[in-house]
Amino acid sequence: MKIVSIINYKGGVGKTTLTANLGACAASVGKRVLLIDLDPQTQLTFNFIDPSKWQKRYEASKTLRNYLKPITSKIGNCVPLSELIITSKAGDFTVDVISSHLDLIENETELSAMISGISAATIAANSLDTYSHLRIDIQELHNEYDLCLIDCPPNFYTLVKNALLASDCYIVPTKLDYLSTELGVKNLQRGITKFMQNYDDNRKILEYPTKYPPISLSLLGVVPTMVNFTSDKENRLQSTQEQYRHKLLQNGYKLFTLVRNNSIFGELQIGIPAVLTNPKTLKLFSNAKTKVVDELKQLGEEFLKAVKI
Repeated sequence: MKIVSIINYKGGVGKTTLTANLGACAASVGKRVLLIDLDPQTQLTFNFIDPSKWQKRYEASKTLRNYLKPITSKIGNCVPLSELIITSKAGDFTVDVISSHLDLIENETELSAMISGISAATIAANSLDTYSHLRIDIQELHNEYDLCLIDCPPNFYTLVKNALLASDCYIVPTKLDYLSTELGVKNLQRGITKFMQNYDDNRKILEYPTKYPPISLSLLGVVPTMVNFTSDKENRLQSTQEQYRHKLLQNGYKLFTLVRNNSIFGELQIGIPAVLTNPKTLKLFSNAKTKVVDELKQLGEEFLKAVKI
């Protein structure tokens, strides 16, 4: 199983939309897909599960809150991730989802508090343990799936670090603007580099315990999202966005297919990400909406090739 985190410091850049569509694209070509919703906003979950159904059937017993609560409270038995999986339809295909919960905000705070200690060795041990829960526990699922996508919240706190340590690689969706590229991408890279160094420093303090192996994490690429073209007929970016795209290329980032700004995502049914839109339905849409689906399909093909599954 390949594990990929979808991450950006900046919110509103299309992380959840990207995660849902990449997962649906992989499922549509026969891959076994697991989606983990790490964002307390729970939007990825609600892309595939009706909110009222989720509230009645799953909110109390099948979310990441149930996984994290025994860890942070040290009360009760740990819940295997396999017990939290919800199988959902994605068009004519299925994906498995591990749901988020608004209370992950509280779990995040409790998890962060577990890092403290009175000595360098204690802090190192607590840090490694706190950041490694997901990496260790997801091992039970490695033979069950071809691909796991983790939708990260727009921060760099403890849960995001858990996701990164569990991942083989990560993708950064970004708008082509200052905050999303200069801060969202550039600062994210700095943060990940520093985190990896701190992780290795803590391993060194504890004389490289086998329970905490070296990090093997790479940037798969950057996905420009919500881009604006000069017209529907031309694939020319607006000048300001072209400048930021060029700057990303100059800085050595691999760019995936650009995905244009479009309202299509708010018009489709739960469980049917845009990439799976029925061709007959697609004919009813405007040319711009048809193009965004084509771009998502191309992006999905590029992603599957890049992740090598």
